[in-house]
Amino acid sequence: FLVPNTTSVVEGDTFAIECRAVGCPPPSIMWQYRKDDAQNATTVKAAVRVDIQSQVTSSSASKSILTFMNIRRLWTGMYRCHSDNGVVNIGYSRFTLINVYYVSMFLVSSDVTVDEEASFQLSCTPKGHPLLSVLSWRKVSLVNSADEQQVNGSQRVLFGISNTSVVLNVMRSITADSGLYLCQFPATSSSVRSETIRVEIRGRPANVATVKKQSIHA
Repeated sequence: FLVPNTTSVVEGDTFAIECRAVGCPPPSIMWQYRKDDAQNATTVKAAVRVDIQSQVTSSSASKSILTFMNIRRLWTGMYRCHSDNGVVNIGYSRFTLINVYYVSMFLVSSDVTVDEEASFQLSCTPKGHPLLSVLSWRKVSLVNSADEQQVNGSQRVLFGISNTSVVLNVMRSITADSGLYLCQFPATSSSVRSETIRVEIRGRPANVATVKKQSIHA
């Protein structure tokens, strides 16, 4: 049998897993599923968004492809294939764990107002079953909403993960750091969930030179 141990997919994706088996004559292959270790495995059958394509590839081998179209979070679980050629019960493959990731809502830190040169931290905690590595931060200008750009790391701008939160640390802030910060996760393969945090950096007052008036007596 050739199947992966674990695989991850974002809800809404189309995903396929392949099983191959050898035997003489070529064995037939079926798929089984269980939610967790406590459940018994049940047979997976073709359905509206579940396709199974099996074929003989040689005189002693066959393969089967299990495809999920628009995969849903309810299909998270363990899958395996079983083969039998009528002569020998070849047996079962190991289980493959399919993790379906999704985001249902966010918890974000409060809006920030600080003076220039101060540091600040933004945090974003997705709820659901998120794949944290796919988060992105974007910033929209407070002056021009059409001015939106990716937030990239630098010596001043650092990204990190604390427990289940993704954090953005900005050191020695400048007025250009002001904006609406969007933390974004894919909700499905074709849509993104995001929440906004407003950041305002107060610039330092300009130094005003004063001239002392002097009285001149003739």
